[in-house]
Amino acid sequence: MPNADERFLPGQFVRASIRTGTKDRLLVPTVSLDAQLAQQIVYVVTADGTVQQKPVTTGDIHGENTAILDGLTDGDRVVVDHLQEMRQNLKVVVRPAGDVEPDRKPGDATAPASGKPG
Repeated sequence: MPNADERFLPGQFVRASIRTGTKDRLLVPTVSLDAQLAQQIVYVVTADGTVQQKPVTTGDIHGENTAILDGLTDGDRVVVDHLQEMRQNLKVVVRPAGDVEPDRKPGDATAPASGKPG
């Protein structure tokens, strides 16, 4: 690596990030992932407020989010709270992520599956 301006000195330590690809990936909060029988799943809420399990293939972790390689589409509403109470075909009330109310019921918080890594 050229170092004409002598910016890098012998014995110096650096912290670097190396991008290994530029593919667009969906990101979901890592807390939304659940494992069932060695398969990663997320719970998504359909337009009528019904919970559905979706198996997903996960990729790299980016901070508090995990890349989803397969299994979700952009805009899927992913459950991020009360995962232990979720089950197939459960009817839920959707609230924005971070909205905390004392009368909140299972599945009230969701976040959209969207975004690109770093």
